[in-house]
Amino acid sequence: MQRINSSFLRQIKIATVVFIVIFMIDFVIELAQIHGNVIKTTLLGLRIETSIDPAKIFTTFALTLRVLISYLIFIISWVSIFMIVRRQKRVTVR
Repeated sequence: MQRINSSFLRQIKIATVVFIVIFMIDFVIELAQIHGNVIKTTLLGLRIETSIDPAKIFTTFALTLRVLISYLIFIISWVSIFMIVRRQKRVTVR
């Protein structure tokens, strides 16, 4: 039982790191496409609000509910695939 829990938690940690990397890539791509005064929401749910004056640039970032939903879907999918692969390995080993 302890081995199942440790491997399960390890997979959640790995999936979280992968999600953060994907989130950062999504952020950089959207940030590079901003020109002028604009409010954008990235694919994963980061809201970017930019206001440009002649002397200053203001950028505000906010997380939306889409981030939480995306994260939960990603984690559930990752763990489900892990469990399916793990069961397949058990079946082939026996």
